[in-house]
Amino acid sequence: MTKSSPINNLTSIKRLIGAAIFLIVFAIFWLSPIRDMTDSNYAMFTSENCSIITPSTLDRYRWPAIQTVPRSGLGANTTIYQLESVNGHLFYYFPPGTSILSAPYVALLNGFGVSSVNPDGSYRADGELAIQGSLAALLMALATAVFLLHEHPSAAAGLEHRDRAG
Repeated sequence: MTKSSPINNLTSIKRLIGAAIFLIVFAIFWLSPIRDMTDSNYAMFTSENCSIITPSTLDRYRWPAIQTVPRSGLGANTTIYQLESVNGHLFYYFPPGTSILSAPYVALLNGFGVSSVNPDGSYRADGELAIQGSLAALLMALATAVFLLHEHPSAAAGLEHRDRAG
């Protein structure tokens, strides 16, 4: 029989707390009824496109009648403000960072049958919402657990000082 050291017990407790925090925050975000897409609409759709074709034009998909409109200040130049037409090709208007970084997760969910693209090539808003909602829940749960369990050296020194004083 081996004796467990206080350090190993503390590490185990931290891991349990981290797992509990992760699960609680994930459940809160997953079950939240508030799901609203504005600028992020078509971001996961673009992620799916990133894993299939380069460059990331959205030309191959089926769209409703999108018309090019004159720009008034900043913004895309089509009737769907998240999409932009450049030299006859359709692109996601916003910077591609979110779509590129989300591509592996989107590909994973595609493997489970969750997609923001219908079989006919048209946009599937409920699939976009499911992908965005699950990714937000996963990332926020992970970030919360990491931030709350990260032990800053000055915080540890403060606790040691308090223990010695008390």
